[in-house]
Amino acid sequence: MQRQREPIGRIRYLTKEEENRLFHYVRILNEDEWRLAVFLIDTGARVGEALGLEYGDINRRNRTVTFWETKNNSSRTVPLTQRAFDVLLQDISTGEKPFGMINRWTFRDHWYKARELAGLGNDKNIVPHILRHTCCSRLAIEGTDFRRIQMWMGHKSPSVTQRYAHLAPQYLNECARVLDGFDDSEAA
Repeated sequence: MQRQREPIGRIRYLTKEEENRLFHYVRILNEDEWRLAVFLIDTGARVGEALGLEYGDINRRNRTVTFWETKNNSSRTVPLTQRAFDVLLQDISTGEKPFGMINRWTFRDHWYKARELAGLGNDKNIVPHILRHTCCSRLAIEGTDFRRIQMWMGHKSPSVTQRYAHLAPQYLNECARVLDGFDDSEAA
């Protein structure tokens, strides 16, 4: 399958209310796929990265997960939220992979069905990859440093992370404070 480049511009992400509605129906359709969706939104992982995880990639003591097979071929380790940790280890009797029972195409089909049931069917931007955008957007909105976001998401280039800058205008407030107080007589 050929990867398509994402268009430049506004990035669509899920509000908490949209997440709740959508996840409600994902869970009704398939509990394991709901676990995957929770994991994706809380880690920012791509679907393929999550499906490729093995239990050996999870450090339970440190509550981290390592993604070895990534889009840019650079592994990354991220801490797990309590929610992601819980769903990741919910059913460890399924073999070597936490999400090994999930078929990517069935997940996609169920996702679109849940989108319809949640009343979001007209928004064609609500694809499974929106979970990754939502994770990144939430980090930016809450004021997380962009270098940390880049590392968390595994973006190879800072310019990819900068696409989320419009969600964090509070970063510019410090610039205005500096300019408000600027006095060049102190520089001499």
